[in-house]
Amino acid sequence: INLSREIFNTEATIYDFNYRGQKKVFKSLYTLNGATFANKLYTLEMLDVYREYIPEYFILPDSLVSIGRRIEAFTCNKVEGENLSNILYNPKISSSEQLRLLKQVGNIIEQMAYIRKNTPLKDFYLNDLHEANFMVSSKTGQVHPIDLDGCKIANNKTFASKYLLPYSLFNETELTKYEINKDTESPGYIVPNEDSELYCYSMCILNYLLGDNINNFKFS
Repeated sequence: INLSREIFNTEATIYDFNYRGQKKVFKSLYTLNGATFANKLYTLEMLDVYREYIPEYFILPDSLVSIGRRIEAFTCNKVEGENLSNILYNPKISSSEQLRLLKQVGNIIEQMAYIRKNTPLKDFYLNDLHEANFMVSSKTGQVHPIDLDGCKIANNKTFASKYLLPYSLFNETELTKYEINKDTESPGYIVPNEDSELYCYSMCILNYLLGDNINNFKFS
């Protein structure tokens, strides 16, 4: 799949994949051993275990793929549409439509809070919440969370998050609201909570208003 320059991908090669007439995305992982790979497999397993509590419009992995009897990839359904990051920075798309989509992201965050409160799935956060981790369906206009293999779920180890980095603008915020991750086998800087999700969402909004990456700014 040809990704636009706004979309950074550092952990896998992503392919279009047709399986028995169904359009899929095939994600071939780069890291296939060690603690990171084990955590990835555990995360995929937990997404499947708790699938019944997760809204259907969340794009969940549906199959593991083994090559030569070794798990190297997974598949998920393909959303026919456009990446949210491309829409937000396209001057040909109306601001009212862009704001409608940003509000949908906020609704997703609220729905996840409802899931944590009212289901057995108490530890469930997008974690790596940024514009490129959402697809917008061209048929329905629905915003779909993608790349959920990097989410926080069922006490898995925390994955890295684009806006939650020790050398980013985040480190100039009031860090007492957040829990620094002390697990040396976990690449994430912050253990996700509601405040960290809202911070990442705020970054998406500020980037949209600025028309640039506010994460590159420094404040004295």
